[in-house]
Amino acid sequence: MRSYVLKPGETLGLQDARGTEVGVAAGDVWLTQPRDAVDYVLRPGERTCVRRRGKVLIYAFKDSKVELSGGGTVLGIWPRGTSVQDGPRWPSFVALLRLAPVFGA
Repeated sequence: MRSYVLKPGETLGLQDARGTEVGVAAGDVWLTQPRDAVDYVLRPGERTCVRRRGKVLIYAFKDSKVELSGGGTVLGIWPRGTSVQDGPRWPSFVALLRLAPVFGA
């Protein structure tokens, strides 16, 4: 198992992660992947398995510890607001609006 600590607003990028299990030991994260109509919000103790090929982005809402088991290549950890040329962008306003009820906003 590989563990990564993310600060608020940081994004962990994965490539070729199909079959990788993603769990959260601390914090709250948002997981999204291309061609998947469902995004996932994971809290401590929750896990999900990546079902699609391609890139996966895991965004930290607050200090978080993410655990990965299985394949998948870590592309890096990007700070909040990183440009698309340098890495993934932080979640769009529309995506955050969809998640607002989850966090009581």
